[in-house]
Amino acid sequence: MNLSQHFIGRTNIIPARLEKQADGAYIVFEDGYSLRMPALDQVEEQAIHVSIRPEEFIRDENGPIDDTISDSVYLGLNTEYFIETGFASKLQVSEESTFEEDLKKGDRVRLRINTQKLNVFSEDGSRNLIKGVSHGA
Repeated sequence: MNLSQHFIGRTNIIPARLEKQADGAYIVFEDGYSLRMPALDQVEEQAIHVSIRPEEFIRDENGPIDDTISDSVYLGLNTEYFIETGFASKLQVSEESTFEEDLKKGDRVRLRINTQKLNVFSEDGSRNLIKGVSHGA
């Protein structure tokens, strides 16, 4: 199932695992980076797909995700960055353009994820585990 068919616009779809720890549910990405997700505390451990829109990656000098810019496209209001991380070879990240911006290919940046707007799907893509939405599979 193509998970992106359920979205208007663009999204990054990243395979991960939902794992339980003593304090609750975590999304654990391929490189071991984990993200606490209280909204999934009642969901069983399983393989998942995480959908993160490009604008939900926030540049933060203290962010937990260390990345490298592989390319960028200036689009006027926004700049689209293509980023390599330990858990994805190509993420699309969008941020508002500024005149001071001088990031280029090969630059390293740190990011965090806005967890309020994540969608987490079952491995087969049939259920949104956060909202309980069924997509007919």
